[in-house]
Amino acid sequence: MTLTKYLASNRMTESEFADHARLSVSQISQVITGSRQPSFNSLIRIHNATNGRVSFADLAGPRLVTYRGDK
Repeated sequence: MTLTKYLASNRMTESEFADHARLSVSQISQVITGSRQPSFNSLIRIHNATNGRVSFADLAGPRLVTYRGDK
């Protein structure tokens, strides 16, 4: 689920969500518009604030780099 869809389904503003996730409104807006790639800490905060409904892959998309312990 995208962050935009999450906000709409929960009738939450960017400002309300930013407070809940302990991020700035500017950070949330930039993540939503795609003008900024979220930091790892921001990914975790958004993921946790949405109870996992917005996944890391939803936020980072094809730029998500996964760790493989076997390499």
